[in-house]
Formats: sequence, C-alpha cells, structure tokens
Amino acid sequence: MRINKIATINWINSLYIKYFNNEGIFIGLLKIVEFLSVDFGATGTTMAIAALLHENDEIKDAGVRIFESNYSIDGYNILKSIKIETDWLQEYINQVIIDIKSEIWGY
Repeated sequence: MRINKIATINWINSLYIKYFNNEGIFIGLLKIVEFLSVDFGATGTTMAIAALLHENDEIKDAGVRIFESNYSIDGYNILKSIKIETDWLQEYINQVIIDIKSEIWGY
C-alpha cells in the first residue's frame, strides 16, 4: 500500500472477484479490506456491499465489519437499507447502525 496504493487495491479487487465463491479465501480478503478500510475508500464500500449480497452469513458478517471499522454516513445509509433474514446478523447490523449514528451525530 505504501509503494503503490492504486495497484494494490486493484490487485486485491481482482482477487476478490476471482475468489468470490471460495469462502475461505474470500473471508480472508474481506479481513484485509476491513483492516485497511480507510485506504480502500469507495472500493472497500463496494466490496462490503457485495459481501452483504453473498449467500454465506459469515461473509455477510465480514461485510458488516468493514462498515463497522470505518464509521461513515455512507456506511450508515447503506446498512439502514439492508435487511437480512438471519436474526443474529440483522441484530448485529442494527447495533452497528446505532454505533455509527452515535459516533457521527453523538446520539
């Protein structure tokens, strides 16, 4: 990332697409994006949204963690529009929404 941020993000994005159906590798890539979420910007947001569309709840969870690690109004608005059928995951999303709201607006 320090040497060539754009090339690194593009490389990880290509791996992200390539391994979308390999859950183990995909979750690992999402953890990298979560750790570097500030550096990933809009690309990280798009990756998090794609993760929320995956059939695997663990991958959806990793997508939510990306939003949680980088509180933003965009993340807040996106999570507010997401509805998940899995109760524990929807509860987690609801808590992240509350946390982002508290962090950004102070209530």
